[in-house]
Amino acid sequence: MKKGKSRIALPLAEWPERDRTVWLEAQRMGGRLTRPGAAARLAPATRAMMAYTYGTYLAWLRSCGDL
Repeated sequence: MKKGKSRIALPLAEWPERDRTVWLEAQRMGGRLTRPGAAARLAPATRAMMAYTYGTYLAWLRSCGDL
């Protein structure tokens, strides 16, 4: 992040790899032989809000130097 520029939330592409992988897996729809992810049945607006909120937390961690 450039000095003087702050973001309210980190976009998914900037999340740590592990966090991004877990979030995408949580949204995976199930099939005949696989269970759906924990967030698969959430409404798209709810998923977007959750990603934004978590991205805000990650942006705060980055600003503190803890990410």
